Amino acid sequence: MARLLGLALASLLPFAARIVSAATVLAHFMAQESYSYSQADWAADIASAQSIGIEGFALNVALADYEVDRIVQAYAAAETAGFKLMYSFDFAGGSWSQDQVVSLVGAHASSSATLRWNDKVLVSTYSGESNGDAFYAGVKSSLANQGIQISWAPAFVGYRDTGSANSVMSSFPSIDGFFNWWSWPNDVNELLTTDIDHAFQSAVKSANRGGPYIMSVSPWQFKDLNGDGWVQQSDTLWNYRWKQVIDDVQPDIVEIVTWNDYGESHYICDVNTKVDMGDAINYVSGLSHAAWRTVAQYYISWYKNGSKPVLTEDTVVYWYRTHPKGVSCSGGTPPRMSTYPEDAIFALAMLADSTPQATITLDVGSNHAEFIAGGGNLTMGQVAFPSEDGQTPWFKIVKNGATSKEGSGNHDIKNSCSYYNFNPTVGQLFRALDTGAPTRADYLTLVFLHGWGIPSTGITSRIAALAPAEGVRFIGVNRRGYLGSSTYSIEEARVLKGGTPEERAAAYRDEGLQYAHLLDTLAQDGTIGEGGVALIAWSAANAHLNAIIACVHDLPGPIRARLSQRMKAFIYFEAVPPVMGMRSPSGLYQPILDESVPHEVRAKNSQAWFASYFAHDLAARDVSRLETRTIDHTRPATDALEGFYEKYSDPAGALPGDEAMFVPDVLPQIRAARDAALFDDSIREAWNRPKVAYLWAESSVWVAVWAAWALEDEHRALDAELKARGSMFGSVTS
Repeated sequence: MARLLGLALASLLPFAARIVSAATVLAHFMAQESYSYSQADWAADIASAQSIGIEGFALNVALADYEVDRIVQAYAAAETAGFKLMYSFDFAGGSWSQDQVVSLVGAHASSSATLRWNDKVLVSTYSGESNGDAFYAGVKSSLANQGIQISWAPAFVGYRDTGSANSVMSSFPSIDGFFNWWSWPNDVNELLTTDIDHAFQSAVKSANRGGPYIMSVSPWQFKDLNGDGWVQQSDTLWNYRWKQVIDDVQPDIVEIVTWNDYGESHYICDVNTKVDMGDAINYVSGLSHAAWRTVAQYYISWYKNGSKPVLTEDTVVYWYRTHPKGVSCSGGTPPRMSTYPEDAIFALAMLADSTPQATITLDVGSNHAEFIAGGGNLTMGQVAFPSEDGQTPWFKIVKNGATSKEGSGNHDIKNSCSYYNFNPTVGQLFRALDTGAPTRADYLTLVFLHGWGIPSTGITSRIAALAPAEGVRFIGVNRRGYLGSSTYSIEEARVLKGGTPEERAAAYRDEGLQYAHLLDTLAQDGTIGEGGVALIAWSAANAHLNAIIACVHDLPGPIRARLSQRMKAFIYFEAVPPVMGMRSPSGLYQPILDESVPHEVRAKNSQAWFASYFAHDLAARDVSRLETRTIDHTRPATDALEGFYEKYSDPAGALPGDEAMFVPDVLPQIRAARDAALFDDSIREAWNRPKVAYLWAESSVWVAVWAAWALEDEHRALDAELKARGSMFGSVTS
């Protein structure tokens, strides 16, 4: 991943000072939403942003209150992650004196996380034109006296027409660049043009003060707070605005508006249930925008690298409102411009370069639409809302007359509503790496569930490449919560993070049912061939595998019948103790538990640990003889060879689903599911006795080795009837 360059002040560390490169992507972050944040929350947002190519946050600070304290945590998390931060002083929502601005900028000027432009600390605003140039000149002068050089790139939101661009630069000789905040049409039912962008970009260039032109990109605009509500025409904005960046304007910096402004409905982050959203909860609750990050990742890569990225899988990102604009709702009031948005479902096809073309079909109620999309491109289509009530959209990708992928929207469209809500729901067809059907009809389908923080669509690419020659169809599924897959609702996230043990146990059981339903969908649509299906779970996903196997009696009869005829094998691969319902032996080293280092460092150390090889003394079968720390340097770590953590990791995807699997009071539920999955004869019979295998690697981390030994010991301790079935356990060398 490209990194922003820029370290400490040149005056303090001249040998380390660098400048930020062009083609930089930031996201506007509302620090007002951070009251409930810990450093871990900042780290999670940063990791999620980095995973799609965002290099920094522009921190919108309105008041010198808790926001200032939380930003200390933000800088600590950013420094650890190699992420950048920039102050954006909000003069519309707050009041800042020169001294306050100087104090805040100066406090972090020497941080490695501070964003620089041309070796100067970059500082922005929201509004602030009423301060006059003397304010900005004074801040510059005071900081210069401390040896800190800054570059001002404010968003003077009162300047919104092309004729005012040159006057801004002449009226404010102390500013160096400009941030054009306006990334929506100006209260008109028209598409946004780039006229203002070009005017201010030209003015910045003509002024020749060395500052950047920052262009805003936003997916939506709807706000209904304090009795003042409006919606801008944003139906297809997220796609065409990015095209304007790449094909037309090519600004120095792109600033996504926003990462987390729930009040204006243009958030692209995962909704943080700890945040007090006030009245915005009326129109944010249950409406995820996470799939918009899939679109952003594509365009960010194109913008930063100067060439169109290669798409490796077929998917569709969709968005739509959940009620027609003309219905009467029981709460709230219709916003201004409520007639502008179309009553339609919008679908953006993102087809793999290897796909010549496909037909995308959109169905909702009695309405049908379809369009042709070509591989390696993004193609937009839409279908009108139906007249029928309570309808859910259905999307298909059809290639050569056969459906290759399909799925439903994540909300019904209803003709009744409790609140006038013009915030859309955003989703994506279930994301998977699929090698397609081999030429032989009796092929085996191998479905892979990935581990903690490493989605299947990246980490399994080398395994998938081997599948066709072996007559196997390989499908690597991104589990729930990970980019491009089904998201958790606000209520589900609440239960997983802080629900009662009973609620979390029920959520865990439901996970098993959902993955079983996924397998049934693959069976019904013909994805699973005549050779049946084998399901393999790696690392943390073994907890889900236990739940999948154990839920068989809870499946509807027709689904159970279909799956029992097709299921050939369940494969446990490299499980660790918690996901098998066990506690690790105490006192032995695990990086994630090392309290001598910060939490963010523990996570990185743990990744390196899991990717390494260890020379264990296995013959003694004694946990004290297992190597816990010293790496076998004769065998380079897999990540050192391939860098897959940097390429493929999605640590934010592990929240809240995977994280909940490691809560101590969930262990008994996992253990019960594991015992049913492995040792309950009625469960095995209901699945029609497929093979069950448990694979572990002799040179893996000690917890994986110990988990295998512990399960073998449990198996040996069972009664003679169970032992008569023969051990299902074996080892493989890695």
